[in-house]
Amino acid sequence: MAQSIVATKGAPLFQEPKTTAGRRTIRILPSTVATLRAHRAVWSSRKLAAPPELRQDHDLVICTAIGSPINPNNVQRNFERIVTAAGLPRIRVHDLRHSHARIPLGNGVPVHVVSQRLGHANPSITLSVYAHVLGGMEDAAIDTLECLMERRSS
Repeated sequence: MAQSIVATKGAPLFQEPKTTAGRRTIRILPSTVATLRAHRAVWSSRKLAAPPELRQDHDLVICTAIGSPINPNNVQRNFERIVTAAGLPRIRVHDLRHSHARIPLGNGVPVHVVSQRLGHANPSITLSVYAHVLGGMEDAAIDTLECLMERRSS
């Protein structure tokens, strides 16, 4: 079930994605599936160890020890620790979404495929945000055309 969680001052608010495009299924790497399954098994056993009156069942894979959503500030803080320990430049968790768009686009994945994965309602949205990534692809297009023209003339 597709859902988003909105942080509120009280309890977290679970809601449907904002758009139809936001309700989608995307493929992920088999290694990611295996990691998520292992993670879920560990956290499920930890959650069962919590006092029954504290347990929450929101069917989350990434959650606290009692099954509640993780505070976004804690996610960012832990992410910053990991990034620093790895010696990487400082980025926000949301920047991973941009990386997930820029890397495939920069490697020739069609815009409509990236747009679908990001949940954009239309590829024109993806193009307007990531057009700068595609600028360098013009050289590759010219090189490809040149190779094709050379083959035709031989």
